[in-house]
Amino acid sequence: MDHTERLVEREFDRITAAAARDLDTYPCFHRILTDLTIKLDEDYKESSEVPPSLPSWMPIIESIARIKHSGDSMIATMLGEVNYPAHRAGHLKNLNEGDCIPP
Repeated sequence: MDHTERLVEREFDRITAAAARDLDTYPCFHRILTDLTIKLDEDYKESSEVPPSLPSWMPIIESIARIKHSGDSMIATMLGEVNYPAHRAGHLKNLNEGDCIPP
């Protein structure tokens, strides 16, 4: 029985040491977790803010969208991707102004 008691006591000592070692890092871990939570909350609040519109970009995008491609399929694809949002934005602008011309 004496041997069993020593084994149990050593096991408790080992568990106590492991728990103490793990809990020693808790304040640092808690600080890091709190900082990350604050940053996440700030990012969330900033994501709800609508950035100011850039109306001066529309003429630039529209002029790029009007560029005729020379047959290169990659360039044609890129210009098509620029043209669709520009065309769509113009259509939405027309709808907002009461002009219902389809795209």
